[in-house]
Amino acid sequence: LHDDAGILASSIVLCAAGDCWEMADSPSGLSFIGDTLTLDPAIAGYFFDEESVAVTISACDSTEWCGPNCSNYSWFFFIDKFGPHAQLIEPDFGTFSSCSLQGFAARLFDPSGIVMDSVELLLNGVPIRWPDIALDYIGDTLRYSPAIAWHHLDTLLFELESAFDSLGNPLQDTILTQVIIDLLPPEIEPISPMPGDGDVLPMDSVIAIVADDGCGVDEIEFYASGRLIPMGGQLGFAGDTLIFAPSDFHFAEGESATVRIAASDCANYCGANSSDTSFSFFVPDDDTTGPIWIDYQPTVWIEDSVFVLTCRAFDGSGIFGASPPDPQAPFIRWDTDGEIDSSCDTIYLDIVSIDGDTTTFEATSPLLSAGNEIVFAASCWDDDFDFSVASDRKRSDSPLWTISVLEPANVELTWPEPEMVTSCRDQALRFSISGESSLDFGSCVLEINSDTFTISDPQLTIDGDSAFVFTPSGDYFAEGQAIVRLIAASDALGNPLHTPIEWVFYVDTSPPVISLSAPDDGEMVDSSDADCEIDIFDLFSAVDSASIVYTVYCEGDSAILTIDDDGLKWDSESGRLLFSPHDANLFFGSRDTIFCRVCASDSPDLCPPNAGCISFMYWIEPEVECSTSSDPFTPNSDGYNDDVSVFWPGFYRDGAEIEIFDMRGARVRRIVAPAGKIEEAAWDGLDENNRKCPGGVYIYIVKIDGKRVCSGTITLAR
Repeated sequence: LHDDAGILASSIVLCAAGDCWEMADSPSGLSFIGDTLTLDPAIAGYFFDEESVAVTISACDSTEWCGPNCSNYSWFFFIDKFGPHAQLIEPDFGTFSSCSLQGFAARLFDPSGIVMDSVELLLNGVPIRWPDIALDYIGDTLRYSPAIAWHHLDTLLFELESAFDSLGNPLQDTILTQVIIDLLPPEIEPISPMPGDGDVLPMDSVIAIVADDGCGVDEIEFYASGRLIPMGGQLGFAGDTLIFAPSDFHFAEGESATVRIAASDCANYCGANSSDTSFSFFVPDDDTTGPIWIDYQPTVWIEDSVFVLTCRAFDGSGIFGASPPDPQAPFIRWDTDGEIDSSCDTIYLDIVSIDGDTTTFEATSPLLSAGNEIVFAASCWDDDFDFSVASDRKRSDSPLWTISVLEPANVELTWPEPEMVTSCRDQALRFSISGESSLDFGSCVLEINSDTFTISDPQLTIDGDSAFVFTPSGDYFAEGQAIVRLIAASDALGNPLHTPIEWVFYVDTSPPVISLSAPDDGEMVDSSDADCEIDIFDLFSAVDSASIVYTVYCEGDSAILTIDDDGLKWDSESGRLLFSPHDANLFFGSRDTIFCRVCASDSPDLCPPNAGCISFMYWIEPEVECSTSSDPFTPNSDGYNDDVSVFWPGFYRDGAEIEIFDMRGARVRRIVAPAGKIEEAAWDGLDENNRKCPGGVYIYIVKIDGKRVCSGTITLAR
C-alpha cells in the first residue's frame, strides 16, 4: 500500500471470503510494515476452506486538509487441497486381449498439474517410473506401451500406485486392473462324420469339438453345403462339442457334402482370434423311382364355373412341393381335343395336405362351355430326402384322365339387384334360376346376414320352377351392407353348382347427415352477407338434391329456398350447400339474429326415402362507434352512473386495451377488455392503486393489438 501523503493505518480493512479484519482492532492478525500489509490467519482465527477465495482491501491516506482520499482493491485466488484424479481407459479388469503389445492407459489429471517424476506404475509388482521410455503422457492421458511382445496366456496386473500434483497433493484414485493375453484361436476337430467318410445319410448328425484355451468361444458360424445354419434348434453345444442334428435340412444325395465351421474367441482388445475349418463326406442316393399317381376328382365339370381339381400321388420320399417359377413345381397339362401334346395348356398344382406318404394336390380349373371333354395328365417329382439337388429328384406322370363339362343351372339375385339400396328393413329377396338344367331346391343352402336358411324354413318359398323368394319376418335387415350367399346347391342331375355365390345390396334407414361447416351455431358474423356452408352426405344412397329445402327466419319474416332459387348453390361432388343472403335478395341489419333450418332426403333404389333436418342460428355484428356509456359519470356508489363503459369499432369482435390519462398526460388506469364484455370495458374512477381519482376531464385511448383505434374524453364528477 503506497501513498505520497502516507497511509492512515487505522483505516485499513481487509475482507476475505466474507470475513473482515481492521487494523484498528487488536489483535486483528493484520500487520502493516513499510508498505506491506500482511494477514496472519493463525492470529486472525481464519482458515481457507473454500476452493476460491475473494479478497478486498480498503485504505485511506493521511492528508491534513479536506479529509483523506480512500480506495479499495480486490482479487481472488484458488485453494487446491486434493491430489490428482485417475480414471482407467484400458484394459478393463478381468478381460482378455489378443494384442501382443497390450498396454495400459488411464486419464491422469489435476488442475494444478502433474509432477511426472512422482508417477509410478506397477506391472506384475515391478515399478515403472517416469521417465521410462515405455511411459507416455499426452494431454491428460498416461499410457504404457511395452517394447517386447507378450506370450500366449500371459497375465498382466497393472497398478497405478503414485502421482503428485505441483502443490504436493498425492494421488486420490489408485487403479488396479488385470488382463490375460490370448493369442491363439479356438481349435476345431471333426468327430463325425470324419472327412472323406462315405455312406452318410442325408439326415445324419455332424459332430465336432470346438475348444479354446483362452477366454472361450464367442461366435460360431456353421455352414452345411453352403447354407448358414443358425445356432439353436438343430445346432447347439454340449460342453465343447458342437452338434448339428438336421431337422429342416438335408444333405444332397449322390454327391459330396461339405461342412464349414468358423469360430472366434471373446478377446476384448485387438479383435477376436478366429479359425476356419472345412471338410467333406459322401451322401449316397437311396431313391431312384418317381411318385405313383392314385386318383383324381371330380369326373364331371360344370360349364363356365371354376371348380377345384384334386388329385393324389404317393412316394416314400415325399413329394417336392415347390411353386413356380421352379421348373420342378407339380403341374397338369390339359386340352379338349382328346390328346396331350406340346400345344397343351399348363396349370400348376398346390399341395393342400400330406397324409403319411400320400400327397393331395389342388388346382383351379379353367372356364369351359358345355359339350367339351377335358383330357389331362398330372406330373410331379419326388423329394428323395433332398431339398436342394434338382437332378436327384425323379418325375412321374399320371395316366390320361378325363372330365366331362356339363351345362349348369344358374342362380341370380334379381330383386333387389346387387348393389341396389333399399330403405326397407323387411325387404323381400327374389332368386331366379336360368339355364338348361333345373335346380334341386332341396340342395340349396342360403346364408343371409350370417343366418343359414334351407327350403324347409318358412321364410323361403318356391315360385314355380324358375324362382324362389325369401320373405323376412319383421324388420330383419339392419343398417349397412347386406351379404347374401348361396353356399351349397346342385342341379337336378346331382352336379354341384359352383358355390359360394355372393351378392351384396345395402340397407339405408338413416336420413342424410347434415352438418354446419360455417358459421358455427350461435356465432357472430361481421357481414350481413356472410355465407352459410352446410355439408350434406349419405353413406349408402345419394342425396336427393330436389329434396333440399333451406328456410330462413329473421325478425318475424321468413323465406323458403330450394336449389333452383338464387342464393342457394349445391355441389353434389363435395356435398357442400352454400347459402348467400344477398344473392337470395335477403338483407340483414346490424344486430339481427338469423334462424335457419335445412332439410334433405336420400334417394334409395327401393322403398321411401329417409329425411332429416338441422336448425342453427347466427347474428350480425352490431355497428359500434368510438363512444362512452355516460358523460359525466359519478362514482359515488349510489347505483347510478357509478362507472363509465368505453366502446370502439369492432367492440363485439375484438378485445382491446383502454388507457385513461389525466389532462397532464399521466396515465392513471389501464384496462384490458375482452370482446363484447361491456362490464369489463368499464372505468370505476379509481387509479392503478385503487385510489379515487379527482373530478375533472380525462382522456381515454383504445388500442387493438397495440394500434390506436379511437380516443375521446370522459368527465368524472365528484
